[in-house]
Amino acid sequence: MIKGLKQYWPTIRPIINTANYFANRYHKKIWLIGDGRSGTTWVSSLINVNRRYRELFEPFNPKFNPQYANLMQPNQYLRPDSNNTEILSLATNIFTGKININKVDEANNSLFYDGLLIKDIFSNLFVKWAINHFPELKVVFLIRNPFDVALSKQNLKHWNWLIDPTNFLTQQTLMDDYLSPYYDLIASIEDDFILKQILTWSILHYVPFKMIEPNDAYPVFYEELVNDPVFQVKQLRMQLGINSDGIEDKLHKAITKTSRTQRTSRASDNPGYWKNEIPGKTIDASFRILEEFNLLHLYDFNTSMPVHSHFRAIYGKH
Repeated sequence: MIKGLKQYWPTIRPIINTANYFANRYHKKIWLIGDGRSGTTWVSSLINVNRRYRELFEPFNPKFNPQYANLMQPNQYLRPDSNNTEILSLATNIFTGKININKVDEANNSLFYDGLLIKDIFSNLFVKWAINHFPELKVVFLIRNPFDVALSKQNLKHWNWLIDPTNFLTQQTLMDDYLSPYYDLIASIEDDFILKQILTWSILHYVPFKMIEPNDAYPVFYEELVNDPVFQVKQLRMQLGINSDGIEDKLHKAITKTSRTQRTSRASDNPGYWKNEIPGKTIDASFRILEEFNLLHLYDFNTSMPVHSHFRAIYGKH
């Protein structure tokens, strides 16, 4: 941030953003998606460690973007071939960088950018639609152990989560295309916060795993980033076509820095801690839900680490 300008940024930021838009400085586009509490804010800061990308923070969050709230519900499903002109116009404003919302842009204090980094937690169910309409997007799909996600959301119940998965039943196209075999499971879910979040996590991963092609997105597991962040981030940046020369010092600082949405210690620093936090009967019921969606073996729940062989067996399999 340029010294002395902090108080003026909300006023001048839209002008700078628009100038970069007309200068075609947003032609590189990275879209980071994942469920809430999956570490998307932290990972976004690592990808954009040298702040060369304009970072759009949850532009599909209905609390931040009134236009989205008027058109779509949180975790909206869109068929890949849908041509809704209003939604397409909304997404175009976001993916081209034309959008200007201070809440979405509050981390940006540069004069020039080399591209866009869009970070969002409400987009899993229309990822294929966006890929079809905006093929220039480089998509990063962040995945995190469902029990860590569920517990983290439980600790922050007042945030804007989907609390009741039966809301998915109101999306008729989603039910017709993917969830009709799970109607009874969803409709009869127990009134238990953890179970509801496990079911929500299952849907928010099962559907995109089925929708997208293996080369549509770069899948990244949060736990592997935590275990070896420097190597993993450099590998990811290389896949995204971002030069990582000379970023080591900044990257080490960013790795240990608390993200602006972090409110508890990173659970992956203590693998398996959730077994002591969640009752055994709830864990057993959660396993049954994950098994229904063929996601139970995505993780080795003894180590809380992903199982890549199972992931390859289910990812992009139509």
